[in-house]
Amino acid sequence: MYLQQVEISGFRGINRLSLTLDHNTVLIGENTWGKSSLLDALTILLSPKQPLYQFSQHDFHQLVDTDEQVNNLQIILVFWENQSNSHNARRFKSLSALWD
Repeated sequence: MYLQQVEISGFRGINRLSLTLDHNTVLIGENTWGKSSLLDALTILLSPKQPLYQFSQHDFHQLVDTDEQVNNLQIILVFWENQSNSHNARRFKSLSALWD
């Protein structure tokens, strides 16, 4: 099983992002394009041993050239099974409540 797609809106440096991943995805871009924000979102959601994360005002996207802040955020991860029933493996047990 691997992460196939990431969709983020309103999180830190990311207003909207839809990214399809494959086995050789590389993040390249100028400063302030959201590379670190993407990695932070993945770390928050996928770290198995960290305590429950408490979102703060800093986590919500700040619109460029204004003082307006986005008041909602959404992070969607889409996983793909490369083998049937691999989602039932022991290492994914902690994520079982999230499967749709």
